Amino acid sequence: MKDFEKFINGFRNFRRFYFDAENDYYASLNKGQHPKAIVIACSDSRADPALLMGCDPGDIFVVRNVANLVPHADDALRRDAVLAVLEYGASSQGGAHHRAGPLRLRRHPGPAGPRIAA
Repeated sequence: MKDFEKFINGFRNFRRFYFDAENDYYASLNKGQHPKAIVIACSDSRADPALLMGCDPGDIFVVRNVANLVPHADDALRRDAVLAVLEYGASSQGGAHHRAGPLRLRRHPGPAGPRIAA
């Protein structure tokens, strides 16, 4: 129960010290999102990509999953959220999030192999 209360208080603090204090900034985010990159990150609760990279709201489009894996696109039988996020981010069709702009995707080779980056 203490953890739940901590989360509720954290939200209240966010509203009070960030949202209410920067109301114009947060209102401007309602006009649409234009992230500069898609970040595929691990679901590890100890590592928040936006916090680690010093991002502001709207800077990055994040998908988090176990071990930040991206399945091969040729696996036609698999319906995967990571692939859906990449498709969504790369298209100008945003569905319910129609104000999202398209992201330019490129492969970025990293220590664990190729990754997709904007």
